[in-house]
Amino acid sequence: MNQILYDPTGETKSVFRKPQSLPTNLRDKKVMLFDIGKPRSKEFLDYFEENLRQKGLVPKRAQNPPTQKPLLRKSSTSW
Repeated sequence: MNQILYDPTGETKSVFRKPQSLPTNLRDKKVMLFDIGKPRSKEFLDYFEENLRQKGLVPKRAQNPPTQKPLLRKSSTSW
């Protein structure tokens, strides 16, 4: 069986990218905690946020918009 893998970047050739170096400390840096909506992710981020606050950082929170569409209610009038 043959498998076809598609490159989501649309690049036609492989490009080596050097990873960015990590900062030596996070002072004066913005720290964003992103909730992807998985089960118990809120508890994990709460714990992580508390650890960051104990180190003197002020993290911000963001989350994915809901992916489910709201249910349409049936109209009480019949056509």
